[in-house]
Amino acid sequence: MALAYPEGECFFVRSGLATSQSDGYHADNAKDFYSNMLVEFVWNLEVCKGEEAGVQYLPDGMGGRWMVPSKTPKYSHPRAGYRVVDAEWGHNSLYGCWDTLPFSYGPENSIKRRDGHDLCTNGNRFFAREDKGTIEAWFMQMPMPTKEEQWVWIDMLGYIRAIYIPIAHQSSKQYPHMCTFIQINFAAKGKVDIWRPDISQFANHDCDKVTGLGVHYTHSLGLNVFGLLRLLALPRQLRNADPYESKMIQITRGIDRIATVATSPDLIRKNGYDFDFPKILEANFGLELQWLPHTQDKWFEDYMKNLITLGIGFVPGIGPILAVSFVLGWSALTDPDSFFATLKTACPPLLLTDGVIRELQLEATLTKAFLPAGWDQVGKPFQIPPAQIQGELGTDQEKSLDDVPKSESVEKTKKVIKKSREWRQITRKGNLVS
Repeated sequence: MALAYPEGECFFVRSGLATSQSDGYHADNAKDFYSNMLVEFVWNLEVCKGEEAGVQYLPDGMGGRWMVPSKTPKYSHPRAGYRVVDAEWGHNSLYGCWDTLPFSYGPENSIKRRDGHDLCTNGNRFFAREDKGTIEAWFMQMPMPTKEEQWVWIDMLGYIRAIYIPIAHQSSKQYPHMCTFIQINFAAKGKVDIWRPDISQFANHDCDKVTGLGVHYTHSLGLNVFGLLRLLALPRQLRNADPYESKMIQITRGIDRIATVATSPDLIRKNGYDFDFPKILEANFGLELQWLPHTQDKWFEDYMKNLITLGIGFVPGIGPILAVSFVLGWSALTDPDSFFATLKTACPPLLLTDGVIRELQLEATLTKAFLPAGWDQVGKPFQIPPAQIQGELGTDQEKSLDDVPKSESVEKTKKVIKKSREWRQITRKGNLVS
């Protein structure tokens, strides 16, 4: 089975993204889909073990010693509790773990709210993994940041493998049972340079194919979710940078760099509402997608109604349109008048309000910032700029191109073509067929 590009579109069968509880997350519900991102993480792996976890020794009455948790925790964090737990099967194996994965919303220096998800504190699960060697990857659902918040900061107390940001509730008319996410797959990265605001420079970070970013309890992972959606909704050949170079993914060191705002214990999400990786693989197996030209029909009308009613506010508007119709989404960037004329035929006037139009216009402008230089030449015939030819051949106004000996003209034109290679490649790559 092929893999999706580590930073970009990926697809799921929606029925596989559902909790067993009726009041939990169900991707078939458009509101659930657009208002939550998914976090793939390792569930049954402790942070540390034995003496490293923080233990003390007591006599066992038979001349030996028995290892028990220290009275004072070895580690502490203002947004999570640290525990040392034991298996209940007669094995004196102590495991250190954090009880919560905190999520803080807003820019680094202006946190607006806090949420969280519980982590495994069951010594039996740790021992079973250690005994049988089975790593369990699970998916949690966490709220999307609002348009005002933009950012989410996740304290690195659990093993985060990947983040999935919703973009299209239905992938296409041909595959209405599938949905589209933008993924940032840390487990696939190996070594990566990530911006560190605490030291104002990029620093190398090791990612693991199993545990992803790893646990670093004094560090927090920052994601500019809205910026990532705008950039990664574009085909990767049309992006002017990657999300790491653009500083949309950051790691900061220092527990106090992220403000601790009050939250209710009732807001901590429970693991009983998660779903596991095998269930998703079972639902996804054997399916594939292809791009098709945009067509006007009831499916697209219904899709746009859902997007405008439920999606905008959680997800930047141009991205979901690019996800299901590249042709129409591209027209929003290159020919806004044509785009809005088409959109007005697909959406009831009561839904396509002036506010929605302004929002889409703004998102189109913000998305353009992530396109490479020369993107506006996409689809146009290749021509060597006349001024560039004249500059290469000389500025003598009395010497026309016809007066230049053929061999000299050919050689100098070759030089111009060679220097224009990068521009030509951009143009040719832009001749896309949806």
